[in-house]
Amino acid sequence: MSSTKDRNMSEESKIGRSTTVHLTNTQRVQNPFSGMDNRDVMEDAALLAAGHGLVSVQRDFKLGALIARATLGSSDGFERLSSVDDDLKEALRYEIRKPYRSLPLTQFLLAALCAGCAIVQGMDQTIINGAQDYYFRDFEVTDKALQGFVNGAPYVVAAVSGPALNLLLNKNFGRRGTLAFGCFFAFVTAILQAVSPNLAVFIFSRMLLGLAVGVMSSTTPVYAAETAPAAVRGAMTMMWQMWTAAGIMIGLGVSAGLGEVEMRGSGPLAGPESKWRIMMGLTAIPPLVVGVLIYTLPESPRYYLERGEISKAFDAMRRLRRSNVFAARDLYLSYKKLEVENEINQGANILSRLRQSLKTRRTLRAFQSSWFVMIMQQMCGVNAIAYYSTSMFMAAGYSRKKAMEVSVGFGAINFTFALVALWLIDRAGRRPLLIFTFPIMSLCLFWTGGSYMIPAAGVRTISTMASIFVFTAFYSVGPGPVTFVYAAEAFPLDIRALAMASSTSVTWMLNFVVSFTWPKLTASWGVEAAFFWYASWNVVGFLFTLFLLPETKGRTLEDMDMVFAVRNRDHAKYQCRVVASFWRRRDACLAVDPAARRPRPSSPTGSDGSTEAVVGRGDDAAPQV
Repeated sequence: MSSTKDRNMSEESKIGRSTTVHLTNTQRVQNPFSGMDNRDVMEDAALLAAGHGLVSVQRDFKLGALIARATLGSSDGFERLSSVDDDLKEALRYEIRKPYRSLPLTQFLLAALCAGCAIVQGMDQTIINGAQDYYFRDFEVTDKALQGFVNGAPYVVAAVSGPALNLLLNKNFGRRGTLAFGCFFAFVTAILQAVSPNLAVFIFSRMLLGLAVGVMSSTTPVYAAETAPAAVRGAMTMMWQMWTAAGIMIGLGVSAGLGEVEMRGSGPLAGPESKWRIMMGLTAIPPLVVGVLIYTLPESPRYYLERGEISKAFDAMRRLRRSNVFAARDLYLSYKKLEVENEINQGANILSRLRQSLKTRRTLRAFQSSWFVMIMQQMCGVNAIAYYSTSMFMAAGYSRKKAMEVSVGFGAINFTFALVALWLIDRAGRRPLLIFTFPIMSLCLFWTGGSYMIPAAGVRTISTMASIFVFTAFYSVGPGPVTFVYAAEAFPLDIRALAMASSTSVTWMLNFVVSFTWPKLTASWGVEAAFFWYASWNVVGFLFTLFLLPETKGRTLEDMDMVFAVRNRDHAKYQCRVVASFWRRRDACLAVDPAARRPRPSSPTGSDGSTEAVVGRGDDAAPQV
């Protein structure tokens, strides 16, 4: 017992005082009822309801608060509460057994609206796939660098403006107002692109589109997560990636469908090169629909809580839950957590909290890991395919019509395997999915590059298509879904909003780099070498994940502080021992911590021999594999 205590003291002194304080803060946020018994909780909830004009539901607040406290550490904790009647207990049991069937229609409509926001982005990303050849000919753009800039313009604006604009809009106008802003700009820029009289106006409209992309990509997952019950929150957050894949498929389908349409008659939409205007104009439909419907759904209760508008927060939560008690339970828990967060922050602004957090290894490693997965989502090469698949397939020997049809297949596979990822991600874990998929994705891109060297046209086209399709399938269950889920989990609560916005900026900046450089890359190196370049990046991704990326699956917020406090070199040393054990024994499984299967290698230690902060609970003192 004393040795364990000494070890913990050594860990705290090794990590540093700031991290130790942060662990305490995390514990307080996780259990905002610390120091309160059932009577205290019920009295506090009753006062909260009475003080904000909710006397009629005061009993519901008391019951909800009691259940929130009882179920904080155990979902069936309500079974021990004598004040909860049998009917309510049965409703709570049903919520555990059938979490989706326990949701009201409004929750599904909100999920559908968030899906619409993702479709807006996905469609905007890929509509240029089929349209670009036409608008480049129409505007007489032949310079490869300029072509890349035109295609990538929205994403550099999203990267630069996203964090500040997102925080400003969310603070003043809420989640719905921010999404309405994004939909407005997406709609206006779609029309402006379609009627652009010259290249300058077209580039300007695409840059304005970046404002919409930046705020919608940051706000939509937050809106979904803040309104969903805990049991389905992960799936709701992941829907952003899944429905972005659906938007990618729709954009490619629209491009293929209009690619062979003959534009007859006179006017700006007539002529063989003007069909791109209809393609771009059709991207106005999804944001128009979402923008019209957004205010028919409730605002995030968290937004109202931050403004002290408890009555509005309860009204919003009531529309998102089956009963007043369920709404009061989730609202009261959010209220208490926000109360603790405000007490911890003590008026400090988010930038000062970020500066303070960056002094700790825990936060630095969270940034390192989150930025890595964001970088690899782009540098794995998938968006080069999303933007330029038509020209890729044409270079392999397909006709334009056939190349656009095959591109739709790319989008369909992306969406289909995103559905598979919903089932996999919380079962297999984040790190194992990346370790498994990066090597296969690398081999697929080497295969793709080699396919262009095949002299027989028939074999070359089939080989190119097959390699890209296999690559897409593995991307959709690996870097695709893992990226945003991992980044959302990695950061401390008090800086999560800004840290997540910065991570989103990283992915958009790299998105711009990929779309900007691909035309020049293929012109200078050739399409074969361009694919080899991205194949090599997947090797980098595999090695980084294997030796430096911590696992986050199934970890509490307190565990995360321990996970990310381990030094890089100690984590890498441990993983080297795991790899050596794998080759010696040949029975290791990437998805299972070897500590659960055989005697564990010694814990990471500091250079002075003291024990470093380690991952897990109890005796599980090694980073999860």
